[in-house]
Amino acid sequence: MKTREAVIAGPAHLLPDTGALYFDIETTGLSAYDSQLYLIGCCRSDGEQFILTQWFAEELIDEPRLLHAFFEEVRRHERLISYNGDTFDLRYLQACAEQFHLPYTFEGLESVDLMRSARKLKKFLGFPNCRLKTIEQYFGIGREDEKSGGELIYEYLDWQNTREEALLQDLLLHNFEDIANLPRVAACLQAYEGLTDREYACAYALSEDALTVTLTAPGLSFPTPVQALVQTTAVTLADNAVTLRFPAAYGEHRHYYKDFRNYDYLPAEDTAMLRAISQFLEPPRRKRATAATCYTRHSGLFIEEPCACLEPDFADALKAPVHYALYEEDRFTEADARQLAMAALKLLI
Repeated sequence: MKTREAVIAGPAHLLPDTGALYFDIETTGLSAYDSQLYLIGCCRSDGEQFILTQWFAEELIDEPRLLHAFFEEVRRHERLISYNGDTFDLRYLQACAEQFHLPYTFEGLESVDLMRSARKLKKFLGFPNCRLKTIEQYFGIGREDEKSGGELIYEYLDWQNTREEALLQDLLLHNFEDIANLPRVAACLQAYEGLTDREYACAYALSEDALTVTLTAPGLSFPTPVQALVQTTAVTLADNAVTLRFPAAYGEHRHYYKDFRNYDYLPAEDTAMLRAISQFLEPPRRKRATAATCYTRHSGLFIEEPCACLEPDFADALKAPVHYALYEEDRFTEADARQLAMAALKLLI
């Protein structure tokens, strides 16, 4: 068994996480029962740098030694981070351990499969597919290796016969870059996936046709600019800020009351009034309000909302898809702007 260790660069904000172990395996097939595990790579942080270790099976009899070395490293960590590990790597390794009657298990460990994050963000970020190399290219993460896992199966079998150094370097490089890039991929996906989990500083400004809300947070950095639309709200993620643009316009809209059974509708005035007051009007002037007629009309400057999130809520009909918030300079606050922004971000992903 060959063991190789190297120090690699990685995202600074991930370095303090010494409980995480990034890993990837290389095999000659999809089933542990009729193929061989020939390479395991893992990457850990010691708090100051990332250390990458690879265990390579030179002979078939090395497979249990690879498993032992890997699981001994696993014991020192709380989380396993992989790409498609939940579906393939973890199951394969567990099956291998059982075949060799090794007392190893992943019980009690948290598994973070970055492919799940990529799939969640696929539509939003426009990934053509969720292969690891595709995600790397999207975020501008480079690699030298151009081989696929399938091609490397034949190279490993050739190496078994020839022991050519060039083949060995191909095998090690592919796994090395898969592992070395995982912390970077994790940081990139995390930047977008965790949009609603941060404590943001919030600023807002009103122009003639829009309310612009800007959110910033310590350490926030988007590796690739993204523009999206949530209902009528334009969202831009770029550099170290989230910018949301909510359309604004003067007009008239309706505020609907939910407890319509306590109201009367006044047809001549086209408005609803509490029955405790309307009871003093002549009967011809009033009738029982329904959910559709229990409203009052308001004029002013309105902000289009991605959903009904600010009170009072306004619309043009009871079940209209577009909602509005009345903007009153002396009443609209930073908390209102933040609430609008977070409502839009929750609908984004």
